[in-house]
Amino acid sequence: MPLIAESQLWPETLAALEEPPHGTPLHEVFDARRSVRTFSRDPVPRTVIGSLLHGAACADAALWPHGTSAPTPEAWVATNLSDPAIATLGRFDDGRPADAQPLGELAALLAGRYAAAPVLLLVCADVSAAVVAQGGAGYRQALLRASGFGYAAWLCAIANGLSGCPFGRASAEVTSLVRKRTGSALRHLFTLALGRPEGDRR
Repeated sequence: MPLIAESQLWPETLAALEEPPHGTPLHEVFDARRSVRTFSRDPVPRTVIGSLLHGAACADAALWPHGTSAPTPEAWVATNLSDPAIATLGRFDDGRPADAQPLGELAALLAGRYAAAPVLLLVCADVSAAVVAQGGAGYRQALLRASGFGYAAWLCAIANGLSGCPFGRASAEVTSLVRKRTGSALRHLFTLALGRPEGDRR
């Protein structure tokens, strides 16, 4: 799984976590970095989703400055996977939900492949240009950047009192789903399931 080692976390990520909303000390954020695959059905507020995506985007921009050849990650957010009647897939622009579409029966596909979490971040990128220009190195850079984005989102989620589980493998099936729903050439690269652990009544 292409995750970033704690010793290699960039200063901007650490700075973003120094004063989390719930006052969680940084060492507690790291101590809480354990994968959780079974979640309660409690929804995650949209403001929290927007906040953690903003934190991940800021860390990504600091690590990969403008002009880098690695394609920029784009997070698509699947919500309410445990209830296909209200499950949606959409983007967040500037911390606000945009373009949300019903997932319907496709919610079961994502829940079965990953977890029936209140939130599933599907980190994607348009890797076609990088692959053509740089061969295998371009795809490796895309994977590294997408996993760094996902890891930063995970740490920001923990700082907001959530738990999660990262999945580092790309999925052709999820790529097809995202492309069909977005009409783009995006490729799925990384997944992060988020929510409160089952039995957590906070």
